[in-house]
Order: sequence, then C-alpha cells, then structure tokens
Amino acid sequence: MIVADIIYNLSILAVLSVLSNMLDDRYDRSRLHGQVLQGVLFGSIALVAMMYSFTYTEGIIFDGRTVVVSIGTAFFGPLTGGISLIMAGAFRVWVGGGGMVMGILSLVYAFIIGWVFHQVKKNSAGRRTTSLQLLSMGVIVHFMMAVFIYALPPEHVKAVLQNIALTVMLVYPAVTVLIGKILASHEERRMHMEKLAESEERFRLLIGSSDDIIFTVNHDLVLSGVFGKWMEPLGRRAEDYIGRTAIEIHGEEVGRFQEEQFRKALAGEDVVYEWEDDIGRGSRFYQTKMSPMRNENGDIIGLVGIGRDITDTKTMQEQLSRSLKEKNVLIAEIHHRVKNNMAIISSLLNLQSGYAEGEETRQLLQETEGRVRTMALVHELVYEGDNFTEIAIRDLLERMVNLLERSFQMPDKNIRTSLRADDITMDMSTSIPLSLLVNELVTNSWKHGFNGVREGLIHVSLLRKNGQFELRVQDDGSGLSEEQVEKLQKPTSFGYTIIHGLVQQLYGTLEYDCSGEGLAVIIRF
Repeated sequence: MIVADIIYNLSILAVLSVLSNMLDDRYDRSRLHGQVLQGVLFGSIALVAMMYSFTYTEGIIFDGRTVVVSIGTAFFGPLTGGISLIMAGAFRVWVGGGGMVMGILSLVYAFIIGWVFHQVKKNSAGRRTTSLQLLSMGVIVHFMMAVFIYALPPEHVKAVLQNIALTVMLVYPAVTVLIGKILASHEERRMHMEKLAESEERFRLLIGSSDDIIFTVNHDLVLSGVFGKWMEPLGRRAEDYIGRTAIEIHGEEVGRFQEEQFRKALAGEDVVYEWEDDIGRGSRFYQTKMSPMRNENGDIIGLVGIGRDITDTKTMQEQLSRSLKEKNVLIAEIHHRVKNNMAIISSLLNLQSGYAEGEETRQLLQETEGRVRTMALVHELVYEGDNFTEIAIRDLLERMVNLLERSFQMPDKNIRTSLRADDITMDMSTSIPLSLLVNELVTNSWKHGFNGVREGLIHVSLLRKNGQFELRVQDDGSGLSEEQVEKLQKPTSFGYTIIHGLVQQLYGTLEYDCSGEGLAVIIRF
C-alpha cells in the first residue's frame, strides 16, 4: 500500500511535467521571465505533490518534491530551481512535524545536485541528456534522502528505513528518468526546430540578397516561388509573379520559348539558355539555368531556375570582339606591308645583281635576296592565315623548298628536293630563324654539294624526336672530307657564320655527318 501511494503521487508529477514543455514553447528558457515562470511552475508542481503526499505518520510525509526540484534545476538552471526550492521549502515548513528537517535537507541537496548536473549539461552543449545521466542524478539525490531518514525522530527511523527506504532508492530514480526523458525529448525537438529556423533564415537571407533571379516552377509550368533582391529596384514583390506562367509574365514569344526550356528540364536534364526581354529596366539579356528538383525517391517534383542579367557581359564581349577584329585587321595589314616592302627590297637586290660587275658581288647580292625573300615568305603566311601567333611550319617549308628549287634550276644539272615534316606550329620568334637556317643550308648544298655531279637530291626534314625538334638537311652529292668538316665547326665564311648564329638563337646544337653519301647537317632545338 505504501509503494502504491508513493507511485500514484509520482505519476501525478510526471503528468504535470508536460506543462513545462507547453510553457517552454511559449516563453524562452534563456530569458529571465522564462526561467521565473518555470520556477513558479515547478514550485507549484512540488506543492501539488505535497498536498497529495503519502503520510507515514503526522508530520512525516513522502512525495516527489525532490524529483521536481532536481529536475527543474538541472534543465532550467539555478533560478528556476531556487524558486521551486523556496516554494516547496516554505510549504514544508508550514506543514511542520517531525519530518520537517529531513524534508528541508532533501530539498536543499536535490537543488545542489540539480545545479551540478545543469553545469555538466551547459559544458557539453549540443549533447543529448542520456538516461544514464538522469538515473545517476536520481540515485545520488535519493540515496542521500535515504541517509537523511536519520534526521527523523529516533523512534521512527528504524521503521521508516524498513518500510520506505528501498522504495525511495528504487522508484524515485526511475521517476526521475521518466520525467527527465519527457523534458529531454522536448528539449531536443526544440533545439532541432531552432536549428531549422536558423537554417531557413540563413537560406532566406542568402537568396534574398542575391542579384540573380531565383525561382521555382511546378509541373504545370506555373511559378511557385520567386526570390532575390532584383525585384526591389523594380518596385515588385514575389506575389506579382507567383501563380503566373511565363507567357503571362513575358508575353507570347518569350513566354513560349521559356516554357519549351521548362519542359526540357522536366524531362530530367539541366538546361541553360539565353533570352532577351524588358522586365522594367529596358531591353536586357539574361542567361538562365533550369534544373529538376527531386524528392528523396528521385522523382521530379518541380524545377529550380537561376537567371542572371548578362547585358553588361554581352556588351563587353561585343566590344572585345570588335576590338579583336580591328586588331587582327591592323596586324594583317602590318604583315602585308612588311611582306610588300621585303618584296621590293628583294626585287631591288635582284636588279642590282644584274648590274654587278664581278661574279662574287653578284652571288652576294643573290644570297641576300634569298634571305630577304625567306623572311617575306614568313610574313606572307601570317597574312594569309587566321592565327597571327602560330605558323604552320610544314606549309612554310614546302613553299621555301619549292621556291629554292625553282631559283637554282640549271640546264646542265638535275638537282631535286624533297621534304618531310611533322604537323608543327611555331611562333614568329622561332619561325624566322628556322626558315633562314633552311634557306642557308639548302643554298649551300645546291652551290657546293654537287661539284662534278649532274644529278642529285637534297632532302629536308623537320621531326619531333625525344621532346625536341630535329632539322636535317642532307644531300647525296660529292660530300666533304673530315678536315673540311672540322673547318666548318669554326666558320670563316659569312654563310656559315649566319648558320651558327641562328642555331644559337634557337638554343640548339649543330652536327655534321659525312659518314654516308654526301653531307648531312643536323640541328636539334
């Protein structure tokens, strides 16, 4: 009967603790008025517990006030616990009797232990209040309550220990866990709701401060949400767009185009498109990306779109395009004029060579003419092409070799040329010294490589090998002795001095090979 009465008393407390959750939803526990109201509530619950307490004998009562005070202090802090302690303590003093000292001691100890557990909770913010923690608090509080039984009048101590102490040690901690879990569950739900509200507020601020047009569309192609501060300068609100179709907002032509893009996105693909319209700031260009919104099962439940005003970007692109076109025209004109001037210089040298008195002078003028013509050929290729920074070397070498073959044709000799080149592009700083090298080497082979020989072949190759370019100019003519090759390593003639200088300009190496028929000159760079 004793156990049943005590359990009945404690069950009333468990029911009344739900009121704390309702009060917590209405009044913030972190504020002073919230903590005061919780203290009054827990104090009132403690009073109800004492009104319906189990009376062992007159002045000695057992109820759940220690559970209430310890739980209230642990969850809501010392202010709440202190108010409930004062209310419960005052009532216990008013009741009086032989159990008053034990009752006051138990209340004060329950408050102290509750405060300790509140500090533990505070220092482990974000962690869940576990059943083990609640059970530990209940056991500690009510173990001492059992100890405080010795504060009763001596004639009642033994009987109370035998009849009630075990109930206090077993049932009171269990009820502490029960009421604590009710409050803890509400506390966790409240924390989740606060985090959700914070997340929603951050999301609202994020999309609300965006200059982009952010919107959502449902399966009926109707706008279901519109976000962004782009509406502020226009004096518009989201309500001016929500519930309307693209045709209703933008008109027939633009609206139908947009709805066509919406349907593509509803089929499951991301769609990016550009469009032009007047939405209150004159004709503007926009780029929009539409993406499907999916639920947890992967089903498409609508669309989300982000539109951006790209008018300034398009204007800048058009300006850059015009500027680039003008620059290309200017560069092409420069190369054209350089080529023409070199052609004039080449013609003048050719004319001058015809009036030269000595054969040596005539040859020097013709060699200089060939070098000028070679450089003019590079500028001609640049002028003809679309790329002013890269030159197709194979095309350049083909024209050079053919031009040199026509220039050196002699009726008493049949000297042919051949070319093999990889598909290589080079800039002007490399193309000009390379073309001059080919001109010098082929000219030297033609002039000096076929003494006493009526037929022959000059082969030019430019290949990629081992991360380098290899230029090889080889003839099958009369060749050179080893002594003559050694002299070429330290050139005295103007032609080979140019060759060595051009190789250095390319940061390359020069090698002569006379082991086979004729002579091969190999340059790697």
